[in-house]
Amino acid sequence: MIGAEVGHYWIFDQKVFDLSAYGKFVDNVAQNFGDITVSLGSQSITLQGTAESQYGADAGAVASLNLTNTARLYLNYDGKFRAAMQSHQGTVGVEFKW
Repeated sequence: MIGAEVGHYWIFDQKVFDLSAYGKFVDNVAQNFGDITVSLGSQSITLQGTAESQYGADAGAVASLNLTNTARLYLNYDGKFRAAMQSHQGTVGVEFKW
């Protein structure tokens, strides 16, 4: 895996706005495709392991606004990009400290 992250922050009206982004290249050197058996009482099922493609990329970004010393708003995104699938995840939140 190799990647980079960049970011910058700005201060205005005693509030801090922070913005950052990252990207990385992923190489899956080894993967385990073993079977998994799941049991519940007398019932059981065997599932075949799944694999990702060997190469892929991950990317994400974060925006954060500190309103006060105890309150912060944030927005987060993470994406995984592979040959056979894509995954996207986002989070919006408010944080309070006391």
